[in-house]
Amino acid sequence: MEKNIIILGAARSGKTTLAQMIHKKYNYSIVSIDSFVSALKEGFPELGITHSNTENKFKVLPKFVFSYMNKIINEYPNERFVLEGWHVYPSDIVRLFNCDDFKIICLGCTEISCEEFLSKIRMYENKNSYTRQMTDERLRDLIVDHIEYSKVLKRQCEESGIKFFDTSFNRDVVLNEVMEYLISNKIN
Repeated sequence: MEKNIIILGAARSGKTTLAQMIHKKYNYSIVSIDSFVSALKEGFPELGITHSNTENKFKVLPKFVFSYMNKIINEYPNERFVLEGWHVYPSDIVRLFNCDDFKIICLGCTEISCEEFLSKIRMYENKNSYTRQMTDERLRDLIVDHIEYSKVLKRQCEESGIKFFDTSFNRDVVLNEVMEYLISNKIN
């Protein structure tokens, strides 16, 4: 049986790129947690959920994602999905999901300097990237948070038995390694 895939990770670590690679190779549908956040922000502003690192988001969103994924998996049992996003911790996934039903991986950038990360962000930006309109100064502030968040993710992955891949350097090579890891662990 094919497994659905969960890709967690810090912003700008390659989650969406990896999800697109899986979609192209295996025809998995992509479910973006960022889309949930945008919809909740616009449709239910009273919840206080935004793309910023808000405490309320980390309380509400994991349960919502869990309920939604269970619903679509039950309604479409022959479809395969890649759930990707940064708004859920590995500990939430382990607590809410039956991990035997999913292939779960996490991406982050723990070994990179702020300036190296800034250069990497600018290199992988496209016309839809939220970072495109930001100044380098504003991005540096976010990057410090992303690196610290990556370290939390790595620690939680180690505690939860979830495979963590560091995309600090050679991102394309690492993403290909992730694909090989997924293939060797029979996602198809």
